[in-house]
Amino acid sequence: MKKNAESSCENVERRKVVKSIVGGVTAVTAYSLLPAHWNSPLVESVFLPAHAATSGSQKNKENIINPFLGVWTEEDGTKWTFKDDGMLEERNMSEPVLNYYPYVVLDSNTAEIWFLADGNGNVDSTATLKGSSVIIDVPNSEKIILVK
Repeated sequence: MKKNAESSCENVERRKVVKSIVGGVTAVTAYSLLPAHWNSPLVESVFLPAHAATSGSQKNKENIINPFLGVWTEEDGTKWTFKDDGMLEERNMSEPVLNYYPYVVLDSNTAEIWFLADGNGNVDSTATLKGSSVIIDVPNSEKIILVK
């Protein structure tokens, strides 16, 4: 009986030693398989699952990514926010005025905005992305220059 208990204790110790050796050998093998120098990964394309590909709102009807999204500021402090729902929000901080204008992105540098002009109907305006600023060309008016 006593001999059985001693051999059981030896078996437990042997198992611990064998586990340590196997773990050490595995770590050394894994380390030897790692490359000496790492390169940055190249992403050639990204595939979205079907539900993600159809539920995004970052693209307009023509599947153009919207580079205008976000808040832009005019020189006088007026904030213009291009929202992902196709609305342009104008907020003047000195006066609590809030206006919404529909817009659509035509390509990666151009959007078309519809302003209501003096009750005479819609005026088609163009917003152009130039570097880090947006230039809104309103007919019969000064150009509006916005920066992020």
